[in-house]
This record gives sequence, structure tokens and C-alpha cells, in this order.
Amino acid sequence: MAQKSSKAAPVKDFWNQYFNGKDNVSNKDVQKVLENYLKDNEEKENYLKDNEEKKKDISRRTLAHSLAEQIFWPESDKESLRSKNVTKKSIHFACKNDTFGSWSTLFQTVYENLLDPNAGTQPMNYFFGRSDFELIKKRFTKKENCYCLRYHEKGGLELCLQKKAHDGGWQFTTEVIKRKKLKNKGLRWLWMETIATIGGNTQEKHYFENVHLFIKHMEAKRKIGIPVMYGSAYQTNTETEKKAKGQDEVEQEILRLASKGK
Repeated sequence: MAQKSSKAAPVKDFWNQYFNGKDNVSNKDVQKVLENYLKDNEEKENYLKDNEEKKKDISRRTLAHSLAEQIFWPESDKESLRSKNVTKKSIHFACKNDTFGSWSTLFQTVYENLLDPNAGTQPMNYFFGRSDFELIKKRFTKKENCYCLRYHEKGGLELCLQKKAHDGGWQFTTEVIKRKKLKNKGLRWLWMETIATIGGNTQEKHYFENVHLFIKHMEAKRKIGIPVMYGSAYQTNTETEKKAKGQDEVEQEILRLASKGK
């Protein structure tokens, strides 16, 4: 059965208002629109948790940048480690119920699960959108338990792991987490852990309030080690210091969030 998406109307209205008649739009142009869109809906931005307007402005631009480049990743850019454009279909893909949910709560869900600076190292810094796992593998260092996050094509997110194989080489595995609405508990992320038993395997359900707690759980179980960082998170401090304002300031903020909690 195909994965159900959230209602299409809000995404369609957004696209027609800002990009009517276009099949795809550059990440840069989408980011600019999203910055203004978030600003215009400022009363819904309590999740940013910044009292100072300057800090809130940076958080807003960081979120807009991440949405345009990583969250709204189109299928056409699967064969790349960087997306270039956004399509209406790629926004719908992010709005799957098992992933980030409806348009009305998408921004808060993305921010609280992948960017919240109060939750430690930010998963957005090692989130590769819909980039093909075969491409991402080339970025993995020769260390056990390297990992990253990407989309799971059938909904939810995929934790990609590198482990030592019995023959001394490397093997790659994935663990999937999906966003579920539970009775009397609200929204949770579900991970189905496969446990080896005599004569086969069994599965155990684990629920987490957010992606940060899932990552911390995997760290505690020593299933993951060093994250494979996406894009600008691997730039040197010297390169970062040369950056000035606007888009460059956003990348500086991403670097700051990546280093926080280490």
C-alpha cells in the first residue's frame, strides 16, 4: 500500500502563490521565500525559543536554508550529495505522515527534531535528504559505527550505519524510524529493533519523543559512533571566518550548532 501523504491543499496553495507555473525552483530562491514566509507567520514561531530578534532571525534563516537544501530534496537529485532545486512534489514528500507530517506543523517538527540547539549535536548536520546511500558510503571514514541520516523512501527516516564485517571489511546497515500518532501519548518516533534469538529474530518496539532522543539511545547502546557530516559542516574554521552575511551567516550558524554539545 502506498504511503499516505498529508492533505495537498496547503502545499499547493503555497506553491501557486510563490512559484506558480514553475516545475522547479532553485534552493536559493526557495530559501528567500521561506525566510519571508516564516517571518510573516512569526506568531507560530514559539518553537524557535529565541527572545532576541537578531538570534531569532538567524534561526529563521538557518531553518529556511535547511528546508530548501535538505528537507525539500527532489527525486531528480538522488544521484548527488547536494540538491539544487525544490519541486512541489519534493515538498509533498517531506509532508508524509510518517516523516514530518502536515504543512501546518512541518516547520516546527523539522526544527525540534533536527535543529533545536538545546538538544545537543544537531541531526540536520548529518542529514543527507534523498541522496543515494551508495553515494553517501563514499563519505564514510574507515571507522566502525560511522553513521548518517537520510530519508526512507517509504516514509520516515533512515539511520545508515557502517560496521566491521566478519571478513574484516565493512558492511552497511540501516535502521528506520517513523513518526506515529499514539492514543493518549501524541506523536512519537517508532524504531523496530531486530533482536537475534535462537531459531530466528524477534522485533521490539521503541518509542521516542524526538529524533534527538533516538540518537542518544543509539549512542548509549554503542550502535553509533562518529557522524558523517553533510556539506558545510566539514568546512574549516578559516573558511568559515571568511564568510560575511546572509547565506554565509546561515552556514556559520549551522557550524555553530554542529559543534555545540561536543
